[in-house]
Amino acid sequence: MKKKKLIACILLLSIFSIFITSCSEQPKQPTEKTVLKVCIESSQLNDLKSIFNYYHQLYQDVIVQPILLPAGKEQRETEIKKIQTQIMAGTFADLYLLSTNNPFYQENLEPLFPNLNKMMYSGIFCDLNEFLKKDKEFNRQDFLQPILNAGKANGKQVIFPLQYRQNILAIEHSNLTEIQNTVYLSDLLELFQQNSYSGSQLIMQSYFSNEFASLLPELISYEQEKVLITKEELEKQYRTLLSFIQLENLPSIHTESKLLKSFNDCHNTINYLTTENNPDFVLRPLPTADSPSAAYITIYGAISAQSKYKQEAYQLLRIFFGEEAQGSESTSAVKNFRLITTFFIDWSVRTDISEQYKSIQYDDRTGMPDVLNKVQSVLSEESKVSFFSNLDAAFNEIIENRYNQLFTTFPSDEEIQQDVDKMMRLLEQAAME
Repeated sequence: MKKKKLIACILLLSIFSIFITSCSEQPKQPTEKTVLKVCIESSQLNDLKSIFNYYHQLYQDVIVQPILLPAGKEQRETEIKKIQTQIMAGTFADLYLLSTNNPFYQENLEPLFPNLNKMMYSGIFCDLNEFLKKDKEFNRQDFLQPILNAGKANGKQVIFPLQYRQNILAIEHSNLTEIQNTVYLSDLLELFQQNSYSGSQLIMQSYFSNEFASLLPELISYEQEKVLITKEELEKQYRTLLSFIQLENLPSIHTESKLLKSFNDCHNTINYLTTENNPDFVLRPLPTADSPSAAYITIYGAISAQSKYKQEAYQLLRIFFGEEAQGSESTSAVKNFRLITTFFIDWSVRTDISEQYKSIQYDDRTGMPDVLNKVQSVLSEESKVSFFSNLDAAFNEIIENRYNQLFTTFPSDEEIQQDVDKMMRLLEQAAME
């Protein structure tokens, strides 16, 4: 009898224990989705929606939340300052997909990061090497090394360049073969000043007039926080640049008879080399004061060092530097990119997609792959590659103020001194900020 009572008590205790346990357990909550904040320009939202949706199909636990920069000039100036404060505090976005020069061709809009060349050393962006090294599909050799290197700071790949543009000369084989031997801008100027090219001979049709600063030498080291050029050397290089601009302008009415053409963007280059009757041409870069060529990064991606979702941000970023976005038509994903009209408008940073890169907008008479290969081949390790910055814009403004004057007369020594003094002040301020 006692044994039966003991068994009954044990059973009752077990049942009671199960009841208490079941009452204390909370119902399982549904898994929360990760919200990935991506900073883009307002004007790009419609273009990028399809990419974000494509990303969500691949990673269904992640939702992309676009953080839009203001489009209105007055509102933007106020909001940009607030956003920059949030960024320094690490509370704004996980990923940045932005442009550097007049954001996506919207005039007079201040970029979020006025000087990325300096910002790279601030610590606000994470080192992408952490993810690139683990990415089995990433091969650094598939990309233009000078372009990738422009996004490095202290040995870390803190920014991933997505598109670039450079100043290119298109030269007919029968003309100006001497240009092949010029190394710097001063050599090109000396060649054009020879008697055979002087007088009424038209020399160049230029498309790079808003990028005069790119032709100057390397002026500043943000890593060392110091100016790299003396006032005397800057004046010398500035005079050379003004002489080149003046020579290029004289005379400038009948552009169709120019001996060569200079291009700084993808559309003009492709159009000239594939749709017009230009069967015999060579491409070479327009040299700068101290390098064989210059290039600007126009579009880039960067991940916040404070982001809690760096891996998710990298997975989205890699779509933008992948073959689908950079030029391939071989996968279904590219359907998402065909709608992009203003995001991918310059030269691809990949070297492995030229055979797949087919021109949709242009008559492919010479072949888009051929043009892409030729353009990429003029970039070298010695090229001056950087992000267009507020310093470049300020220098361009100074030079452009002399542009119209050069149609009639060369600036006086006093005017040149005034310009050089302004430039030196800007350099010293940028180095020490």
